[in-house]
Amino acid sequence: MRILHQFKAKVDGPLFRATGPSIHLGDGTFGAAKSWGLFPGLEFLSGPEPSSNPRDLAPPNNNRVTPHPNKITAPFMAVTVSPESKLPPTASGFYYSPDSLNGRAQAGIDSPRLLPSKPLSLSLTWDPCQKWDSRLSLPTAHYASPNQPALANSHHLALSIPSISTHVPEYPGDSFLPYPAEAGQSFSIRAELSVTSGNALRAFGEWITHRGGLPEPNPPPRSFTDEMALCRAGFLETVRGDRPGTFRHCIDWASNPSAGFNLLLWLDGLITGHADSRDTAVAATEPMSGDQLVSPSLTHILRWELPFHYGRLAEGIETLGRRITALADSQHPDSGWRQPRLTGKHARLGQAGDAVSGTVARQTMDLLRHARITGSSASLKPGLKALGFLNSFALPRGSQMWECPMYQPDILAAAYAVAANHDAWRCTGEEHYLSEAIRWAETGVPFIYLWTLPAKPMMLGATIPVFGSTFFSHSWLGVPVQWCGLVYSYHVWQLQETLGARPCLAKRSDLGFTQADWQRIVRHITVSAMHQQFTDADKIGTYPDSIVDFEKKMPAFINPEDIMANVLLLNGHNPDIKTIRLGQAEQTVTISSAAKIQTKMHNESLAIEFDYYPGQPVHFLVNRIQPKAVSVNGKPLPRVKHAPDRNAGWWQPDNSDRVYITTPHQTTKGLLEISF
Repeated sequence: MRILHQFKAKVDGPLFRATGPSIHLGDGTFGAAKSWGLFPGLEFLSGPEPSSNPRDLAPPNNNRVTPHPNKITAPFMAVTVSPESKLPPTASGFYYSPDSLNGRAQAGIDSPRLLPSKPLSLSLTWDPCQKWDSRLSLPTAHYASPNQPALANSHHLALSIPSISTHVPEYPGDSFLPYPAEAGQSFSIRAELSVTSGNALRAFGEWITHRGGLPEPNPPPRSFTDEMALCRAGFLETVRGDRPGTFRHCIDWASNPSAGFNLLLWLDGLITGHADSRDTAVAATEPMSGDQLVSPSLTHILRWELPFHYGRLAEGIETLGRRITALADSQHPDSGWRQPRLTGKHARLGQAGDAVSGTVARQTMDLLRHARITGSSASLKPGLKALGFLNSFALPRGSQMWECPMYQPDILAAAYAVAANHDAWRCTGEEHYLSEAIRWAETGVPFIYLWTLPAKPMMLGATIPVFGSTFFSHSWLGVPVQWCGLVYSYHVWQLQETLGARPCLAKRSDLGFTQADWQRIVRHITVSAMHQQFTDADKIGTYPDSIVDFEKKMPAFINPEDIMANVLLLNGHNPDIKTIRLGQAEQTVTISSAAKIQTKMHNESLAIEFDYYPGQPVHFLVNRIQPKAVSVNGKPLPRVKHAPDRNAGWWQPDNSDRVYITTPHQTTKGLLEISF
C-alpha cells in the first residue's frame, strides 16, 4: 500500500516533528509478541529479543529508536508474527538471546491473544532520497520492538520529518537546530506499507524485487590490470616485513611469514607475468615449514591453497591433518564448541559455556573444508555433526569475540556458515546443505548498503561488521568494516558457482536471489572496497579497517589480500582448491587440485583433464585409489620414494589412501591417467 502524507505550515515557526505513517503493531491484540524483527544495519532480532539492546552496545548508543539515516543499510523495517511468536520472558537477564544455547531454555512466554494462523510480516519502506520539503531528504525512521520508549505493549514502525541530526536529536539530550518552517510551506512523506506471508527476510526479498531488484553496482575505479598493480604495490612495498619472506597484516604491525600472501603474489606472477611478484613468492615459500605452508597467518580468507598451486603438497597436507585431528578432538560431546571463560576487559563480552552460531562456525568450516579437499572421513564425520549444531541457530552472531559482544549479529558468522554448508554439500551431494548455505548467505545481506547518497562511491556495497560494538563502547552502527564483507563475498561467490545449475533453489529461498543476484552482491562489496583503497603515498595498496561518513579512512590500514582475492574471482581466476568426488562401489574417490579439472572413471582407470597456467607443474591429491601406474599426456610418470615438491612424480605414504601427484611443466591443458 502506497502512503502519502502531506503537511502545510500555517504560521512561521519551528517544526519539531510531523509524523507520517505510524504503525503500532500488536496494540490491543498480541502485544509485544513476535518471531522476527529486521531493521537493516541496526537490528536483526530473533523471537522476543528487544530492539535497542544494551547487551550489545552501552547507553546511550544502544538507543536505535530514531537512528541517523546513514546507519540504515536498506530503507526497510519489519516485524514478523506467527503462531509460534512469544512474549519476552519476565526475567531474561543481561545476556538473553533465544538464539543462543543457554537462551533456548528461556524461549519466551506464549501470547494468549490473536496470533495469525501463519507467519506474516508487516514492513514499512521508503525512499531515503525523497525531498520532504522540496530541498532536504532523509526522513527520520522510528523502530521499537517492543515499543519500550512509550511503555507500550506493541511494536512501533514510523517515519517523520525533519531529519536527524541537524533538526532532530538522535539521542535524548543531543543539541539540534529546530527546522524553521514558513507559513504556507508544504511538506510530504512517501512510504509503502506491506504485509507479506513469511518471515522478515522474505518480506525484505519481496521489497528488493518490487523496487526492480538489486541496484546497479558502481563502476570499479580501476581496470583489472591496474588493480593487480595496486595490490602488488601493497604487498611488495607497504606491508613488506622487516625480515626476508615476511609481511605485515597491517601497516606497522609485526612481521610474519604468510602462505596466503605468497599465493597471491605467485598468482600475480602467473597471470600478469610480473617477475618481482613471482620471485618474491618463491623466495618466501621455499624456506617455509610444512605447518607454515598451510597456516592462515596474516590472512582473513586464504588458507591451505598455496601448496596446491605452488607445490610441496604432501608436506602441507600431512601437517594439516594433525591440526584438524586436534580440532575434532576439541569438540564438545554435543558436537559444538563452547565459549571459554573470559577475563579482564573481555569478561563481559559473553557467558562462558554458552554457544551461538559464531562460536562454532569457523571450526565447522575448517573440518568440512579439510573433508572436502582430502576425502577424509575422520574430518567429515565430526564436521557434519558440528554442522548440525551450527544450523540449529537462526542468525549469524559472535564471530569476533576478540573484541565484540557475543550475541550481536555478525556478518563473519554468516560467511563461515555459508562455506561450511557449501563444503558439506560438496562432500555429500545432499541438497539440504545447499539450502542451508543459501539461508546463511541471505542473513548477510542486511549488513550491506543497498542505497547510496550522492557523490559517496564507498557507500553502495559497504558492509557493517556487527550490529553492535567493540567492548560495548565503540559503535559499529553506520561504520563499515569492509574486510568482514569481503570474507563474506568470497564465500558467497564460491556458492553462486554451484547455484548456477540449480535455479530452483532460489525459488524456495527467502530472498529469492538468482545466481546473477549473488554475483552482483559480490561486485557491490568488492567495488566499494576498491574505492576505499589507497592509491598512492605510504599507504598504497592498503585499505582502512573502517570508514566514517563513507569518506574518512580510519586505521588500522590492512593488506590487500581480501580485495585481491575477490577481484581475482570477478575476473575468472578462482584461487580456491577445486575438488571432484566420484562414487565407486564401496568408496568415494576424491580428486583435488588448484587446476580446473574434469574426470572420467572407468572400471580400472581414472582420467583427469586439467587446465592450469602455462609453464607450471600441476599438483594433485587423490584419495582412495591404489595406483598401478600413472601417466601424463600419454607418458609414464615415475613413482618416487619421497614426497614430490615441485618435481614430477607420484608418491603414496605408507599405510595411506592418499596419492600425491606432480606433473611435469605443462603448456596449459593436460591429461592425467591413473590405472588401478
